[in-house]
Amino acid sequence: MSESKGRRVPWWEYLVGGLVLLFGSVYVWWYLTDMEQNPGVHRLPRTAAYLYDWGGKWAVVLPVAAIGTLFSTVGVWNLVRKLKERE
Repeated sequence: MSESKGRRVPWWEYLVGGLVLLFGSVYVWWYLTDMEQNPGVHRLPRTAAYLYDWGGKWAVVLPVAAIGTLFSTVGVWNLVRKLKERE
């Protein structure tokens, strides 16, 4: 069976991207908590505002954290496979 002709993404790109998303979800949680504690005018991207109105902080943070976890897991999985191939 031949491999696909597409670009093979290195393991570290998945891991770095996943970690950026995970840290980003922590920042979003902090930002929304600060927004809730300080009344006034706050700006959110339209999609984030709709999600926040619908489900609160979790509806905004959970998708970002889930995608970050998925990317990080794929990165670690690919690293482990690469290390096993070297044995």
